[in-house]
This record gives sequence, C-alpha cells and structure tokens, in this order.
Amino acid sequence: RKYDEANRDRDRVQFLASVYPVEPLTITGSVIFGKDKFKDSAFGLIEDRHNIYSIDTDYAVSERCDLFLFYSYERYESDQKARQWRSGGIGDPNTETTYDSNSNWDADSEDRVDTVGSGLNFAIKPKKLDFNLSYSFSKSDGEIMLSSPLGTTSDDNNAWTPVNFTEVDDSKLHTFNANVKYTFKKGPSITLGYMWEKFDISDFNLDGFEYIPTTTTDAYSGSLLMDTLLEDYNAHVIYTKFTYSF
Repeated sequence: RKYDEANRDRDRVQFLASVYPVEPLTITGSVIFGKDKFKDSAFGLIEDRHNIYSIDTDYAVSERCDLFLFYSYERYESDQKARQWRSGGIGDPNTETTYDSNSNWDADSEDRVDTVGSGLNFAIKPKKLDFNLSYSFSKSDGEIMLSSPLGTTSDDNNAWTPVNFTEVDDSKLHTFNANVKYTFKKGPSITLGYMWEKFDISDFNLDGFEYIPTTTTDAYSGSLLMDTLLEDYNAHVIYTKFTYSF
C-alpha cells in the first residue's frame, strides 16, 4: 500500500535573495518552508513538514577563475499512525470499528541533513579547455519516536511501551570530483574526469541484522532474506563524457 498517496493540502513558500558586497563576490541565500496535510487519512502518513536553509557564495578571482562555497541545512518531520492487529483477534477493524484502539501506534520521525562544499572553475584556455574541481560533505541524523496507548494483553496487541529509535539512516557522504573539458570548434566537447565517493551509514536495522534469522535456541526460523540493506562503500570512478551543443 502506498501510504503517502492520498488527498492532501500542500503549503510551500520559498524566499530567495542575492547580494553583491563587492564586485567579484555574490552571496545567495534561500529559505524553504513546506507542509503536507493528509486531511482525509486516519492512518498512514498524517502530516509531513520540511525546512531548508541554504547559502551560496561565488567569488570571481579573475575572468578565467571563480571559487564557490555552499552550505545547506535540511530538516524533515513526519507523523504516521497505524494499528497492529490480526484477523478475528485483538484490534481487528471489523470488530473495533472506531479509529481509537489500544492497538494503535504513532511514529514521529525527524531527519536533519547538513551539507557543505566548495570548488573552483578555471578556464585554462577560454572557450577551449576548462578545469573543474569540487568537494562536498553531507551528514544526516535521523530518529523515530514511537508511542502507543497502553492496555492489557486482552485488549492491546502491543501491550508495552515502545522503544524509540535514535539511530535512523545516520550517514556521512564525501564526494570529490575533478574533470577537464575540451571543446572543439563546431559544438562537440569531451570531458575526462575522476570522482571519489565515500559513504558510511549507521542504522538500527543494521545492528545485529542477520539474513538467515534464527530463534533464541538457534533454530532456523523459516526466513531467507535478501542482501538489500544499505552498506558502507568507498568508490573511485574514472569517467568520460561526450557532449554536442547545437
């Protein structure tokens, strides 16, 4: 089921401004506020919100070289509601027909992302040979706060106080990119470059995860799971690109 596809009201506003303190320097800042309200949904995604703040600076050292620096902060929040139930048992919506139930649970999630980067563009030979260099670092930190009405084993499928997850998609991403672009006389150009990317992740799903889970007595529990979870990686890429401009 696609829990986020339903009737919704969306509000979003963006502010953008640029200033030029001195002739070679440009500073641009932006702020974005957004909210989705799923007004007809009793369960699933009820609401999500996001705030994004960013600043970019560009300094023209000369006609052939400019430097840039940027930073952004993103914050995403969402509210979800669901019910744990089994057919013919506790929490079955055919017998518990109201939206309220001790078997309901709420999940309030929050993700924060900081990204910083810099680089330069240098025309070794204007309109003929260009060199580009950039580096960025991004760090994300997420958590899920869970809550549920507390009943008894006779009227509550989850008769316990849920534990919050404070390590959700916590990741670090380094990206370095350097390339040289050569432009021919009548439109085509070729680019040769190198990129390095390093990704590290920590998540509660990865802590103690087994692709062949067993019971407490080490017996096979009847599941064979696919290796699809995110993993750390360190990649080096050499690439080339051909472009034709009309």
